[in-house]
Amino acid sequence: MTVERGDATFIEVNNGGGWVKPANQLDASMPRSKDLFDKTTKDSAGWKEQGSGFKGWEMTMSALFNEADSGYVIIVGAWEANTNIQARFFDGTQYHTGNAEVGNPEITGPKDEAKQYSVTFSGDGPITRT
Repeated sequence: MTVERGDATFIEVNNGGGWVKPANQLDASMPRSKDLFDKTTKDSAGWKEQGSGFKGWEMTMSALFNEADSGYVIIVGAWEANTNIQARFFDGTQYHTGNAEVGNPEITGPKDEAKQYSVTFSGDGPITRT
C-alpha cells in the first residue's frame, strides 16, 4: 500500500479567466454524497433495503488570509455576485472538476495564530475526472 502525503492535494478556482490556485492552502477536501431512499417492503425478510437517489459533491478548503491573493479575490467576488465558478480538486493524481456555488466564506483570527479563511464550494451538477 502506498501512503501519499496530504500536501499533494489542493483546490483551484476559475471564473472564466483561467485556473488560479488560492495561495497558502492549509487543507482541502472533497466529500461526495448520495441520497438513499427506503425501498423496504413486507417481503424484505426483516432487512432494510435501500435505493440510490441523487448524487452531490462539495469541496472545502482553508488558507492563510491574504486579501490581495487572486484566488481569494475570485472566491469572494463570486460569493458577492451570487455567481457560480468552476472548482477543481487535485487529489495528487487527477483533477475532479465541476461547476460550483461559493458558500459561506469565513475569516477567522485565532489568538496567537495566523489569520485564516475557509470556504465551501457546493457542486452544481456533475463532477468530472481528468
